[in-house]
Amino acid sequence: ELRGWMESHGYKSDTSISKQQFQRLLVEPQVTRIVSEVGVDVLLLLDMAETIFEDIHRSGAPGLTFEDFAGLILDMRGNNVAKVKDVKEQFRLIKFAVVESMGNAVNKVNTDIYNLRTELRAISAHIGVDLGDFSDQADDAENLSQSSREDSQLSLIDADTGDSGENSQGEM
Repeated sequence: ELRGWMESHGYKSDTSISKQQFQRLLVEPQVTRIVSEVGVDVLLLLDMAETIFEDIHRSGAPGLTFEDFAGLILDMRGNNVAKVKDVKEQFRLIKFAVVESMGNAVNKVNTDIYNLRTELRAISAHIGVDLGDFSDQADDAENLSQSSREDSQLSLIDADTGDSGENSQGEM
């Protein structure tokens, strides 16, 4: 029924849909009815659009295919039991968000430190004071910070590709 509605409204089942198209689809009364009838909370699905499409873009896909859209709807049914793979996926998304936030915070702090160092050098040159070792220590601290960020990102990649040995099909 969903495929028929989409095709009658110009959506081709063999092409991907963008986030904006996804959001427009979910507010169409007929689509809302179809999705709700299978037990999916349409508002929750709309709220999750950002996360869904961030994951799609990270995977390199141009958008959401009809098959993925239908699968997503079926996976979002309220009577589905959460599985270990679902929890692992949530953990991966949360971990990614935390690492990304930490990276942004570290970049902001590094930018602020760089600006302060630049201003301090300008002031010291103006008053004729040599900063000497202070400048080298600040460079060392900045290099250590960059190395720590790279290590955090690598550990996230390792955690994503590693297998903890859990049965990803098991029910919780």
